[in-house]
Amino acid sequence: MAEQSNRSVVTSLLAGVILLALTGCSVAMKPVRAVGLAQKDLVLQVTIDPDANDASPIAVDVVAVESKKVVAQVTGLSSQQWFAQRTDLQRMKGKQISVHSWEWVPGEAIPVIHVPGTTGSDAVVLFARYSTKGEHRAALPAVGRVVLQLKAEDFAIEVPGVPSTAASQP
Repeated sequence: MAEQSNRSVVTSLLAGVILLALTGCSVAMKPVRAVGLAQKDLVLQVTIDPDANDASPIAVDVVAVESKKVVAQVTGLSSQQWFAQRTDLQRMKGKQISVHSWEWVPGEAIPVIHVPGTTGSDAVVLFARYSTKGEHRAALPAVGRVVLQLKAEDFAIEVPGVPSTAASQP
C-alpha cells in the first residue's frame, strides 16, 4: 500500500514537473518570438524640427512597391509628382503598391511607427511634401529601424549601421 502511495506521489510530481517545464518553455519563447516579429517590420523614428517646411505641416508617404515593373515608375517620381499622381497610381496599380500616409506639424512629438507590409517589397520609398524645390524622396530598407529627421528645407535619413545621409534618390 505504501509503495502504491509513493508511486502516486512520484507520478504526480513528475506530471507537475513536465507541466512546469512545458509552461516555462512557452513563457520563455514569447519574448524571442516578439523580437523576431519586430525585426520583420520597418520601424520609423521621426523627429520634426520646429522650423520645418516654413512652419507648415509636412505630409509623408511610405510606399511599398510589390512589382519590379512598377519600381522604376515610382522611384522616378519627385515628391511633387508623387503627391499629384498618388490617387491615380493607387487606383491603377492596386495591390502592386501599398501606401502609408501621415501629416505632421513642425515641433510635434511623434511616437515610434511600425510600418506593416514592407517585408519582401521590391522597393520602399519615402516621399515628403515640402514647399521647397527638390526631390524630397529616399529609398528605405524594407525592414529594420530608420531615423527620419524632417528639417527646415529637406529631410535626413539614418539607418543604424549605415552612414547618415541627407534625402537621396533611390
